[in-house]
Amino acid sequence: MREAVADWLREGLDGTSDRTRTLYEGLLGPVLDAIGARPLRVLSAGDVRMALSKLSVPQNRAIVRHEVARVE
Repeated sequence: MREAVADWLREGLDGTSDRTRTLYEGLLGPVLDAIGARPLRVLSAGDVRMALSKLSVPQNRAIVRHEVARVE
């Protein structure tokens, strides 16, 4: 998953400012710490929910959920 997120941050955010990319990198850090080593093909919605539950700030969870939904 870590590689897919890196690709998305590098190439999948056309028109996004550098500041926003940096914000996303920071927000996704705890998620990647929790599930970044898992291959995407075996990652489940439950894995993502578990990782999101580890985020301490509700606003951060909302931003990450919005971006995950946008990519799907």
